[in-house]
Amino acid sequence: MFVDYFRMPTNILDYTQCLAKPCIEERLSSLEEAIGRDIGFPNFVPYIQKHEFEALLFSSNHGFEKYYEEKVYKQTKEIIALYPNPEDINTHPLKAPSKRIERIIEGYQKVFEGGMIALEIGIEKMMERCPRFNRWVNVLIEKASQ
Repeated sequence: MFVDYFRMPTNILDYTQCLAKPCIEERLSSLEEAIGRDIGFPNFVPYIQKHEFEALLFSSNHGFEKYYEEKVYKQTKEIIALYPNPEDINTHPLKAPSKRIERIIEGYQKVFEGGMIALEIGIEKMMERCPRFNRWVNVLIEKASQ
């Protein structure tokens, strides 16, 4: 399961206790554990993206460079340079990863264009730049290898 923290349901087991954790990393891990306990299947591996899926798109400028004009990929390159870990992009609701992309790319279609950009970047680059995402994918790989 992959879900964005931003739009996550609130009717999760122990939701209030999980949100009481002192930092976002602990909250996310606690929520993932609660969801895992609630589902109760050993091959179910919940993952909550720290802010939004679109943060992963800032792992590399390659996808933006392939599909958009220079005006766009110069701006995305500037954002990428500011964040060694793309998972940290979200300093304000208006600066969430998707909102940044929507301001840069007029008429941006999240599902279609986001998917195309992600395919160009590749999961390996996302894993390299995004430690939480990397841990989750490695757990999936480990479970699939058993």
